[in-house]
Amino acid sequence: MQIAVNNGRHRTGAGLSHARPDWHRAARKPPRWQEAFTLIELMIAVLLLSMIAMIVLPKVISASQDARESALLSDLQTVRTGVEVYRNEHNARGPHLDERGELDSEHFVERLVGRTFPSGLVAKYGPCGPYLHKWPENPFSDKSARQAIKFGWTAASPRDNTTGWYYNVDTCLVYPNSQHGGLSLSRDNDSSRPGTPAASQDDTCGFRLNGIMEGPDGRVAMINGQRLREGQTIDNAKITEIGDYQVKLELDGREITVGMSKAASPDEFEQPGRQDKTEQPAPGEEPSSPESQTP
Repeated sequence: MQIAVNNGRHRTGAGLSHARPDWHRAARKPPRWQEAFTLIELMIAVLLLSMIAMIVLPKVISASQDARESALLSDLQTVRTGVEVYRNEHNARGPHLDERGELDSEHFVERLVGRTFPSGLVAKYGPCGPYLHKWPENPFSDKSARQAIKFGWTAASPRDNTTGWYYNVDTCLVYPNSQHGGLSLSRDNDSSRPGTPAASQDDTCGFRLNGIMEGPDGRVAMINGQRLREGQTIDNAKITEIGDYQVKLELDGREITVGMSKAASPDEFEQPGRQDKTEQPAPGEEPSSPESQTP
């Protein structure tokens, strides 16, 4: 049998076989299914990604919350400082009053970011101001109401989230009106948080403690001119504890601590019209007259 070789073609007798060289077989690619990941490998990869997300996401959310809180506190301090400087240059008048001393909430922001006369008249070339570069936004409020201001006479912000800010026309204090944020400078005081300033007198929501005295049935506190005991309420705030020099109240689920503002004399506790609410007669019972009392 004769074998002839011609360009890789082997002749065996009269037949012809088309055979490829061995080097071509070695370079052949493996089947496509051998290049994919197995189900176990995919499950391990998903598990690792889930664990990383569980560790990273809470830190990212917490950092974002702290950043918004810090921005709000900084803006709140800036606004309060601007309002106080405005009052010093306008004869103790707040920016909510016009030159006639009437309420003018429409030009409230304009008086702080623009120029005015000492009377409160808004003028382009006035000698006073500006006190703020711009009116800030409350990052905790709805986007459409972040710069809006609500004016009122209540002691502190209602926290109804209808506007970004609340302005007390009696005390000329600005509060955040969002449900969250600005806790250390509003009625939601939490001075235990790191990095927040200590509570000031403005954090007492308008409550003033004038004195504490020991009575026959326990301690009596003089708050805003009223004699009160533990468990009684004043302006929707319930007295939870009467200490030696301070009183704790609960308002809307939040604790408020009111310190002694001045010492009360016994005469103040006996002033007419300031009787202890616990000494009032029960419904249907006639009050006892001085003549009926035994000496």
